[in-house]
Amino acid sequence: MFGSPSPSSSTGEEDQERNNRKKKKKVSKALINASNYSGSNNNRRQDGFDDSEGYYKASIGEIMDLEVIGYSNNNIDNSSDNDNNNTLRLRVLGVIGKGVFSSVLKCSTTHQTTTTNTLAVKCIRSNETMTKAAINEMKFLIRLTRDKKCSGIVPLLLPKSNSNSNSNSNALPPSIDFRGHTLLIFPYLPYNLRDVLQKFGKGIGLSLSAVSNYYQQLLSAALHLQKHCIIHCDIKPDNILVSHDFKQLLIADFGSAIEATTTTMSTKGDDDDTTTGGVSINEIITPYLVSRFYRSPEIILGLSNQITYGIDLWSLAVTAGELFLGKVLFNGSNNNDMLYVIMTNLGPFSSRIIRSHLLQSKKHPELIPAHFSQVQSNYVFRKETVDTVLDQAVHKEISLGSNFNKPSLQSRLLKARSPKDKRIHVMKFADLLSKCLVLDPSKRISVKSALKHDFFTTPSSS
Repeated sequence: MFGSPSPSSSTGEEDQERNNRKKKKKVSKALINASNYSGSNNNRRQDGFDDSEGYYKASIGEIMDLEVIGYSNNNIDNSSDNDNNNTLRLRVLGVIGKGVFSSVLKCSTTHQTTTTNTLAVKCIRSNETMTKAAINEMKFLIRLTRDKKCSGIVPLLLPKSNSNSNSNSNALPPSIDFRGHTLLIFPYLPYNLRDVLQKFGKGIGLSLSAVSNYYQQLLSAALHLQKHCIIHCDIKPDNILVSHDFKQLLIADFGSAIEATTTTMSTKGDDDDTTTGGVSINEIITPYLVSRFYRSPEIILGLSNQITYGIDLWSLAVTAGELFLGKVLFNGSNNNDMLYVIMTNLGPFSSRIIRSHLLQSKKHPELIPAHFSQVQSNYVFRKETVDTVLDQAVHKEISLGSNFNKPSLQSRLLKARSPKDKRIHVMKFADLLSKCLVLDPSKRISVKSALKHDFFTTPSSS
């Protein structure tokens, strides 16, 4: 996140989930699979420079002299009084925000002409796992930055690879380290998509024409990610940056991204794109992957062999719905409540999906709780509530057929329609979202097909 920090990005609920993540002993191996990287990996706590959680304590006006091997980026220049052309001098202007992996600093670098470039410097926490995640992020961003046709992705300015696109895609430049912290340097953008929603559509949402424009850009960016076999794993408004004129969107923050394999899954009704990337079937994916409101059900249900590009497609659809409604589409308070809210809007899960979930829950009970159970020949949802007397979690069994047989997504979207939005276009928007939010990931529409949907070709207003 390089725009201004969002109040909703650090809620108590998300803090609780972060604590839950720390308690989980089995996490995605894909998140830390960059351990063989040969660059500097200094994670020693720097006395006086870090806080108790390993974040760098930057001071306003502080000068950061960074050693950048092979530094030759024309978009970022050194100050004239520096004799070492491998040193980049930055001045700290402020702290933009703080996330699980890092803090982000707003910095400037001054040219001989006194022109100032403003940069966003991602300062990774002094922690071995966080540093490995940063190397993982750098790997993906360099791969994307090399592709000149790649749009909709925030460009990594430094470290910069001198290799061309035909070179070994696994070759990484030496990392930039400062007082035990790995740094990633990006252009500074003042807003993220949540800021835009708060500024122009707080509580009421954006116009459908604006949503259409933004959603199309994001799907195009997702197509580029697929081209490079990358699953982002944390798409949400906070991680989508917006240009100064509010016209262009850029997906950022690849700290949770994973490599897609060549897993092939059948996608019915999607003849032009039947192959989707997935993670290895042997990997156990934490059910807390992706921020909660934007987390697809296959993650919550522990269906590791179903983790594909579809989880990003789900997050994008939820984000688009939020832009139109002006509020979160699925606002569950925890994973169990998320499933309840999702079924209220989209209907119940199939017996096949529930069986797969229960099988995974039986294999990994400490990681994947059983959200469903079987009563005679039918499945029921185990709705988690709190017994206020005993102060402990209890489960109420809810029938699927009688409680989730009236999906409400379309009616919610129609109710939010403004006088300027044509009903037919809102219906097409609802149809597209419903195809992107199919509960069975193997039947979810592809990104390529989503971009061809009538929603993007129908005039949005009268």
